[in-house]
Amino acid sequence: KGVKQAGNYLTTLGTQIAKSTEVSTRVRSNASSASSSAPSSSAPTSSAQSSPGSASSDIPNLFRASALPYLAAILIVGGLTILALRYRVRVEQVRKEKGQAAQVPSIDEIRTRDDLVVAFHALAKKRFKAAQAWWTSGYVAQQFEAKMPQLKTPIQTLSGLYDQARYYPTEFQLTAKQIDEAKLALKQCEG
Repeated sequence: KGVKQAGNYLTTLGTQIAKSTEVSTRVRSNASSASSSAPSSSAPTSSAQSSPGSASSDIPNLFRASALPYLAAILIVGGLTILALRYRVRVEQVRKEKGQAAQVPSIDEIRTRDDLVVAFHALAKKRFKAAQAWWTSGYVAQQFEAKMPQLKTPIQTLSGLYDQARYYPTEFQLTAKQIDEAKLALKQCEG
């Protein structure tokens, strides 16, 4: 989101600089045509310098110089800023993924419903590299059944226990028998 906002800001800034350059060009061309048509005198008077036709005193220094180097510098700095932000976001994602991977219990360590939920997610990611966060347990079961029909029974058991562990009220606890069934199903599905 921050990268998108920075990009929008740089686009707006670039448009404003381009408009400023265009205005500067028009003012310079008007000034040069006014100075070429004005009668030449050996000493300019103070009233000529402050008259409305005198463009050189009305033009700010920013418009006298070409805005192209400034625009290029702003775009380079903006581009580097966007790349730095993207890099930082990616580093945080990798750090988060590593942290989650470190918390996955082994099959023998599964004792609670939370352990089962984490183990099921890890199994889906391990077996299906393209697994998405929106995949439901039923969808994961369908993927298993399509690719490994011999695992239909264990994945259905595991999917049902996962749904209980994930969606039942917090007061509900899985029995020791259900935990053992989940461990067996996980072992079969991991192969």
